[in-house]
Amino acid sequence: MEKKCLRCGKRRGNRHCEALAGPICSRCCGENRLIKIACPRTCHHLEQNESFQRKKQHSRYREVFVEVNADLRKRDEDLRLFLIVEEAIFRAIRRIDSLTDEDISIALADLHS
Repeated sequence: MEKKCLRCGKRRGNRHCEALAGPICSRCCGENRLIKIACPRTCHHLEQNESFQRKKQHSRYREVFVEVNADLRKRDEDLRLFLIVEEAIFRAIRRIDSLTDEDISIALADLHS
């Protein structure tokens, strides 16, 4: 007998949902993850999705960055310094969950002073 999704009850539950303790369809998993379903951090699908979203955002960010900062290509020293600061910010974000854009802005303003 085919197991139905515990969330919608319509589609086949092809994933095991730790939060619901049973099968869930990929659509319900994707649409309700962390919104209507309290997914544990150990969820395999949550990890995969976060990794995918980070890569997607990084790609978009790079495209916009290159367009907005095209003049940096001619200024190697400035570009290297910018990339070092950017990497430091990304490392801090990974380590400090509560870090906000405002915190980073204040820290950069303090460096500038």
